[in-house]
Amino acid sequence: FPFGWRGWQPFTWRPADERASFDRYSGGGKLTLLPIIQIILNRGVADGSLKNWVDRVTKWNFDTVVPAHLDAPLRAGPADFAKPFD
Repeated sequence: FPFGWRGWQPFTWRPADERASFDRYSGGGKLTLLPIIQIILNRGVADGSLKNWVDRVTKWNFDTVVPAHLDAPLRAGPADFAKPFD
């Protein structure tokens, strides 16, 4: 379907909102968690699995992160990586 599900779309894009949203979620070159990722990762909060994973990753020695979306690559080390999960 060229316009979503039979023409129905769950949201409306407005030029001003689109730019403001991009600026907010692109993080100005810093690592950030988009809302949908926050929702998905929230499943791992109660059982501690998300914290365990972040703790494991931050033990690695790295200075670059390549996210799947937005700005890439980003100069970021273990402390930078952990910050969005606080």
